[in-house]
Amino acid sequence: MENGLNAISHGASEYSTLVSIQITESLNIDKSQTPAISIIIPTYQAGATLENVLNSITTQSSQDYEVLIMDGGSTDDTATIAASFCTRFPQIRFQSERDQGVYHAMNKGIRIARGQWLLFLGSDDLLYRNDTLERVLPVLGDEHDVVYGNVFSTRFGGIYDGEFDNEKIINKNISHQSILFNRRTFEKLGEYDPAYKVVADWEFNFRWFLSKQISKKHIDEVISNYADGGMSSRHDDLLFQQNRMLLYLRYGKDQLDVSTKHSILLSELKRALRTRNLRLLGGL
Repeated sequence: MENGLNAISHGASEYSTLVSIQITESLNIDKSQTPAISIIIPTYQAGATLENVLNSITTQSSQDYEVLIMDGGSTDDTATIAASFCTRFPQIRFQSERDQGVYHAMNKGIRIARGQWLLFLGSDDLLYRNDTLERVLPVLGDEHDVVYGNVFSTRFGGIYDGEFDNEKIINKNISHQSILFNRRTFEKLGEYDPAYKVVADWEFNFRWFLSKQISKKHIDEVISNYADGGMSSRHDDLLFQQNRMLLYLRYGKDQLDVSTKHSILLSELKRALRTRNLRLLGGL
């Protein structure tokens, strides 16, 4: 397994025994080459599904990508599977260290990604077609900060969920598996907020969708097969649900009309006073 990985980093010494794979010099990734798309996959104990998502990527008709597997210190066969793919596909990199959850892993991926565009997949997701990347690449022009399409999922009974507007995004999230981010989006708005353990992507979607700084485009393409049973389908993010409307008001204050802002603020002020939670009101 020593010759299997393109890149590996270790956490604190107490976790160093989890992974003992060294950087492979023979693969010699050319850092001067910039792929169009960086596909970031956070993993933890993903041995049962990792091979499938990597197969859906490596069989793409376009090879203008890199894959960053950001592992949280798995003790199953995640590293072994990653090693076998890294050996065959030098554009795949693997890093394993104890992390603080899926969004912390995604943020670490953002920092080391070389692509101009970033796509985040779960370890149990799949790219929808073998020409998905080829179909979206022509749309990824520099005039856009965010390009988003759809996902297919049994959780939603098929294709989810078309173009969004300022009202729709209040109650429905855009699946991150359908979104391609120009890396400058994160430079403008920051990274995912790991305080939201389950749906930090929804909070970040508020930030870019409601921002006048961000140019966005919806395309009628299914980007991925979104697996039912992921963290957001099994758990509620109580902190996000508690703060959702105030976050929406905070990020949308320059786009929402006065009556909408007044109605939300009045409703949330009443609720905050009733529950004695005024934490976010000062940030509006």
